[in-house]
Amino acid sequence: MWTDVMNTSSPPLKFLFWDNRLCEEVSGFERIPGKPRKYEANPVLMPEQPHEFRRLHLYGSAHWDRHADCFRLWYSTHGTEAGESRSRFCHAESTDGIRWRRPDYGIVKGTNILLDCDHYVHGPSVIIDDADPRPAWRYKMLMKPASRRGLDGWTGCH
Repeated sequence: MWTDVMNTSSPPLKFLFWDNRLCEEVSGFERIPGKPRKYEANPVLMPEQPHEFRRLHLYGSAHWDRHADCFRLWYSTHGTEAGESRSRFCHAESTDGIRWRRPDYGIVKGTNILLDCDHYVHGPSVIIDDADPRPAWRYKMLMKPASRRGLDGWTGCH
């Protein structure tokens, strides 16, 4: 990946952020930060469902999915039910990044839960890997459940 970025024969690449700590040398690159603006109606996603408890944990897994033609957001929720700690992994979609819908995937009827309480969901991070030749393996996730493992061969939604 680094050689492609540094290869001058490659087409120019745009990065939202660039951390050059791992690069010995950077040439032909200029850091021009844009000025961020806070969206007036923040937050754009609030807990609305009982399974979301009182807060949503977002670890930066929001992506534009060109195949689904929408933004996809994966998040976790943590809370207590009947005196026991619960964790859930959920998914939301948006066409504009502001108004989000929570599709019912049928894993837990009437909810957008993808993993329900059988895993300790901590720090889920999802990527969309368009380079994987297997469409069913396009979504990849790592997280720290009770036993460390990654989920692959996963559709991103169910």
